[in-house]
Amino acid sequence: MTIDERLEAFTQTVELMAATQSEDHDRWEEHAARHNRQMADIDRRLSRAIRNGIEEARRERQRRRETTSELDTKITQLAAAQLVTEERLASLGGKIDKLVDAMLRTRGNGKPEGQR
Repeated sequence: MTIDERLEAFTQTVELMAATQSEDHDRWEEHAARHNRQMADIDRRLSRAIRNGIEEARRERQRRRETTSELDTKITQLAAAQLVTEERLASLGGKIDKLVDAMLRTRGNGKPEGQR
């Protein structure tokens, strides 16, 4: 092989390598562009998921506040009803004591002890 033939072969090899490198570079750029689009899509989805999570947490806090407020109201109503019940029970207890005392003061036929 002569020098010219070797130079020609070398030139062809370099040209082939340059073409291959150019194709590889084009494929790499396509891959990088696709990767960047995918990363941007993932970033959008993550942002949306985080935003939705924050909004749900806020709604849940509001629901809990409302539930706590409703529970406080019901407990207050229950406490008030308990006080009324205790007052009525005390009043009823006094009436029962009077009834029992009156029954004990009567004789067997229903008349008070001093009467015949």
